[in-house]
Amino acid sequence: MTPSPSPSPTGPTGMVQATVYYDENGNGQLDPTEDVRLPNVSVSIGSATAKTQSGTGIALVQGIPYGAQTVTVQTGSLPPYWQPANPVTISVPDQGEVRIPVTLPTGRDLVLKQYVAFGDSITHGDGSSSGTGYPPLLEVSLRGSMGAAWVANRGASGTTSAEGAERIKRAMDTYKPSHVLVLYGTNDWNFPQCQSPLASSCFTIESLREIIVFIKSRGSLTYLSTLPPVSVNLDRNPWIEQMNTLIKGLGQEQGVPVVDTYAAFRSAGTLTTLYYDDVHPNDSGYQVLAQTFARALTTGRTASTTAYTGDDMAFGFTDPAEPLETR
Repeated sequence: MTPSPSPSPTGPTGMVQATVYYDENGNGQLDPTEDVRLPNVSVSIGSATAKTQSGTGIALVQGIPYGAQTVTVQTGSLPPYWQPANPVTISVPDQGEVRIPVTLPTGRDLVLKQYVAFGDSITHGDGSSSGTGYPPLLEVSLRGSMGAAWVANRGASGTTSAEGAERIKRAMDTYKPSHVLVLYGTNDWNFPQCQSPLASSCFTIESLREIIVFIKSRGSLTYLSTLPPVSVNLDRNPWIEQMNTLIKGLGQEQGVPVVDTYAAFRSAGTLTTLYYDDVHPNDSGYQVLAQTFARALTTGRTASTTAYTGDDMAFGFTDPAEPLETR
């Protein structure tokens, strides 16, 4: 049976400008230094809903009946890890603006808005004309959509995920990031213990688990990537597909979002047009990587672009007590 549409308001209605912002210090107020705004967030005021815009974090919610109305954020429209404040009630049309704080469950002594891209040569940027790969592209994208972000490149060419488990401490000590984007494992295939038809015989998953656990111990937030396909030695791709199944399982085990870069490359076009060689993307391929990570960081946790495998309890989320700031 087709559900009946919600009845339209029969009395006078108004409009409210709602701004969703990152409440960095958790005080429930929009402070001058808090310059991150969240795009693509669904804000409901009474029976009316609108989505925040890129760059401003503003949603113009129209058709709101006059009187007392509850302001809520649809949690599923927030990117992974983000949590809204408790709902509040405003009076329409007396209050034409509402500021909605959202928070992140990060540890203390971190550099907020600092992202670290962590991986091997694909993160380092081998094959790109600039030699810097996707991190600078991602930084530009995040600044355009959210207002502020810094993305550090901690890719080391030729390294394995086991070496990554050793490198992660230095990266965390150097940058103290709020977010870490992990793309590791492509080079593991070259080792004898990883040449088995069964990807589970490789050390990749255990190494990625060590990386994630260490990042968590510092209070930072992990985004775990699947392995991109290769473009020439296509016999290697079935191994990558097996490994990606294990990576998605690891994401569920650890309660971290999995960014499916493999699927993004497969859907972006012919692989040879996206690669500099059999393993490293070209400029077009690095654009795919940047766009895929950007979508994962700025769209709702239920969006298909991110294989969000955790839940609120897995992330250790708590309900913030701060009220919304209204005026």
